[in-house]
Amino acid sequence: QREDPNVNAHVGLIRLQSILLYFVMGICTIVAITYMRPPVTTHIQWLGSTSTLVMPRLDQRTHTMIPDFNDIRSVKEAWLWLETTLPNAIFNQSATLRQDNLALGYILVRMQQVKPASADSCTQKDKLP
Repeated sequence: QREDPNVNAHVGLIRLQSILLYFVMGICTIVAITYMRPPVTTHIQWLGSTSTLVMPRLDQRTHTMIPDFNDIRSVKEAWLWLETTLPNAIFNQSATLRQDNLALGYILVRMQQVKPASADSCTQKDKLP
């Protein structure tokens, strides 16, 4: 491996014009990013959907406390969330999610039934890892 004898030779080629050009390009990039995606708007949109779908609430129609989405632990709680929170957020015309969003098409909820776990359902039961 040979070392370059004149390591600092490129320093003489850097001109003030090049430094200013890159500085202006950096400032323009920062300004463009700031105007394209205002952080407050993005946070408010995220907070609105989170508070509508995820956070716990009291259902006014059934007077039932709906748990936080992340705290759902039983089938009963899952169906309670599906029957109260989801339709209220999607089908209610005055809901927060419907104010700025247009739902295109129909909503289809599918249920997948899975067989209980057994040794027969493993595809590689005879092979060792």
